[in-house]
Amino acid sequence: MLWPLIFAAIIIVVVVLKYTRPFRPRCPECGVIRQDQQPLCPECGWIYEGSELDEDYAADDEPR
Repeated sequence: MLWPLIFAAIIIVVVVLKYTRPFRPRCPECGVIRQDQQPLCPECGWIYEGSELDEDYAADDEPR
C-alpha cells in the first residue's frame, strides 16, 4: 500500500523538476539566466564561449 504512494510522489517530483527547469544555464559574470542560446549576456555583455556565432566565423576564415 505504501509503494504506490512513493511511486506517485517520485513521478510528481520528476515532472515538477522537468517543467520548472531550476538548473538553467546562467551568466558567470552577473548570474542572469541565459535566454535562447544568445551569444551575449543582455545585462553585462559577457560573451559565452562555444556559441554558434563562433562556429560561423570559423567557417568563413578557412581558405577555399
